[in-house]
Amino acid sequence: MAATLNMGRKNLANVASILGILPIPLLFLPGGYRYVVPVIMFNLIMDDLDGLLARRLSIGSKFGSNLDNVCDVMAHSVFVLLICRELGTEYLVFSAIPVSAVLLRIAYRLTTAGPTIDMGTGTNELIRHLFLLIVLASHFGFDPAPYALAILALHSVSMLCFCKMPWLLRSMARTIPTIALVNLALMAAWWSPKAAPFVAVAFGATYLFSVVVGPVQWARAKGHGSQVAM
Repeated sequence: MAATLNMGRKNLANVASILGILPIPLLFLPGGYRYVVPVIMFNLIMDDLDGLLARRLSIGSKFGSNLDNVCDVMAHSVFVLLICRELGTEYLVFSAIPVSAVLLRIAYRLTTAGPTIDMGTGTNELIRHLFLLIVLASHFGFDPAPYALAILALHSVSMLCFCKMPWLLRSMARTIPTIALVNLALMAAWWSPKAAPFVAVAFGATYLFSVVVGPVQWARAKGHGSQVAM
């Protein structure tokens, strides 16, 4: 009994990773796109939960990190493809670019330092921005297509950037309360038209700041390193 409980405890993070992708088949049902917002929200929560469990319970493993990465690439690629399909055929064709960036980033994580690498923007950051765009468009009735194109183009570059991006809102949330607040903010944006613009601005501003300042600091550090070497 004790061995079974211990095995269950060691796999709690892995269970959270798998739970995060279980609702995805709902999106392929007739009219399933109407579930995309709650499915994304659930996936983001489970993605945060598996990391928290692994760290807090000291149950992280190579298998667990690989499973998390595989679940991420599956879920995030599906989200991008389905959202682009909903926007139009031309966006579905363009989706090959961000999906390729997602695949390349995850492949790099699997073959190098795993989840400890600290460079570029995470694939879940792209999904949060698409989530907020869909929510805003639903609340205020505008066409999200051109904004989606900008988000996908920017993230296709920033996900593969070799610069640190420590100023992303979710990246700065390290404790259980702050991670919970980030997800509560996303849910507030989903439920409240009044809250949605403020949450979107917070995520967008920290992302743009990171994308601008990260490469500048990297270039300065590289230049300083070259001068020291000389």
